[in-house]
Amino acid sequence: MSLGSTWKKLYDAVRALACSDGTLPHRLALAYRAMHMLTLDDFPDDELREAYTRLVHAWHPEEPQGAEGTAVPSPAVLPPDHAPAIEEQLLRLYTDVTRCEEQYDRALRPRDL
Repeated sequence: MSLGSTWKKLYDAVRALACSDGTLPHRLALAYRAMHMLTLDDFPDDELREAYTRLVHAWHPEEPQGAEGTAVPSPAVLPPDHAPAIEEQLLRLYTDVTRCEEQYDRALRPRDL
């Protein structure tokens, strides 16, 4: 998957978090559905892969670190006291991927002669 596709899935997740109705755990479940197909291979560097792994582990603490293909967490199962931390991790990962994509786009632009 391209970095643009990774960004789009994270954007959809952040949008679900920000614009959906319901409790924070419910909106986080919607956000997870928007990005659950991402894998470690979708992130261009170790720092972003580690951030993604921490985020998935926060949603699924019972799964081994780096587990992929896990089921979408139910809002009823997500402990309410974990929700704000997961929200912050998702927003931070989205911001970091956005910055990475902007740097990549700048590097591809033709230079002024």
